[in-house]
This record gives sequence, structure tokens and C-alpha cells, in this order.
Amino acid sequence: MSDPFNYKGDTLARKRQKLKLSHEDVAQQLTLSVSQIISLEKNLDSGFATPHFKMLAIKRYSKLLNLDPKSVVIQDTKQVNSSNEFVEVSKKSTFSFNWLLILLGFIAILIFIFNQSDSQNDDANIIAHLEKEIIENNNLSQSENNQVDDLPFSSESESNQVIAHSKSENENKPIVESLENNEGVNLDFICTINTTAVKEFSTTNPEKSANYFHLISIEPQTICTVDNLGNKKTYQLEEGSKVTHRGEPPFKIQLDPNKSRLYFQGWIVHLKPQDRFIQLNPKELVDLSN
Repeated sequence: MSDPFNYKGDTLARKRQKLKLSHEDVAQQLTLSVSQIISLEKNLDSGFATPHFKMLAIKRYSKLLNLDPKSVVIQDTKQVNSSNEFVEVSKKSTFSFNWLLILLGFIAILIFIFNQSDSQNDDANIIAHLEKEIIENNNLSQSENNQVDDLPFSSESESNQVIAHSKSENENKPIVESLENNEGVNLDFICTINTTAVKEFSTTNPEKSANYFHLISIEPQTICTVDNLGNKKTYQLEEGSKVTHRGEPPFKIQLDPNKSRLYFQGWIVHLKPQDRFIQLNPKELVDLSN
């Protein structure tokens, strides 16, 4: 993965050390792995599925260290200069094109005046018509330069109203969303279960089917899970929320172990504080009826 942006990873590392925080401390607070924190500090390409998620992680890391993200992320001056040069060239081209239209219009007017000097009334009508065309062409050129893309909402307030209405309709329900196509992910949580190493769990004496797991959230939290077929879901849970997630095992889960009570194949999964990225492996049920 090649980043389309530059940032100061050493700035993050120095500030972390100044605050006397370990990689483990930062990883736990950001719900990321230690290897991902090291990747951010050393400007490595590994650890994140897309540059978008890496940028979100950098912003969250900066916020944790009380750093301004703008002091960490470096804007590409070449791109800025290129963009400014394009704008300047466009303005000059538009300016030259407008003057060319005006010059052609006056030349046409003079031709009509000299070629039809005997019909002054007709000349006046022709001049008025040509002047109207020049004005219309200038207006058309300006409107094309000022044209912008259509937005999904006419204003920011209208967008906020739609979001608020959607939120009220889904209140008191677990929020399920796919993060792969979601560019507006909340900075409080980034799902990296597909790219992070996991700790594997399995049940010795399974009593239930392996095609689902059950989770009770002790405190508010966000979790995400992906099954063996690549189906990925994210749940926004409140205190006491219960989720029964079904799919094709094994299941990979990103969660806060201190806020979770997890059950799989009829048994509770004993999680340690560092078990934030786990995998539930299925065991075949034994038929004891024979």
C-alpha cells in the first residue's frame, strides 16, 4: 500500500515517549494492535487495508497525544503547486477566449457596416444582434467556469436534518453497517480485523452449533466481525445490548474484552485484557445418542 500523503511518524513517536506511554498503552486506547502503532511511527506500508483507514488512525493517534493533525500530516506541495498552475492556466485561457469572442464580434460588426453602408437600418439591427450574441457567449463561458457538481443535499443543515432523522428511527437498535464502502467512519473506532493478527479460541466439548456466536456488551462499545465467507458487519452496542451473529465459521472479531461477555458453541469464551482481535474456530459436535 503506497500512501497518497506524507506524515511525520517520528513526531508521534517522540510525543508518545515524552508522555511516557508504551506501544501497548496506545494500542489499547486506540483499539489497534501494537504492530499497527509501530507501523504509524515508522511510516511503514503494512498494517492497514487502505490509505483511508491509515489516515483515520493517524488523526486518532494525534488526538490522543494532544497534537494537531495538521502538524503531523504534510500536504504535498507539488500537488498544490500543480493545482494552482492549472487554475491560473484555466483563468488565462478563459480570459483570452472572452477577448477573442469580443474581437471577432467587433470585426464582424465592421464587416457588416462597410459592406452594407446603404442600409443603415439593417446595419443597426445586425449590430444589435451581434452584440447580443457576444454577451450571450460571454455569459455562457462564465457559467461554464462557475459550474459545480450537484450535491446530495442543498445545504449542510439539510444534510444534518436527514442524518438526525435516520438516527431517531434507529434509536435503541444495534447499528449494523459495512465499513468497506463507508468513508465517513467515526474516528472513535476503526475496524481492522481483516489485516490484524488474531488470537484463536476453540471449545473443547462443544454443545451448540458453530454457525453463530452470542455476545453481551457490559458497557457501550463498537465491535466488528467477519466470517469465513468475508461477510463483514459492525455493531454499535449500548450497555446490556445482546447480539447473536450468524454466519460461516470461523469468526474473526474485534472487540473490547473488558466490556464483553462472549459465548460460542454453548460455552463462555474466557478473554484476557489484551485479546482485542480474536478468532473463534469451530469444533465438530459429537453425537452421544448412539
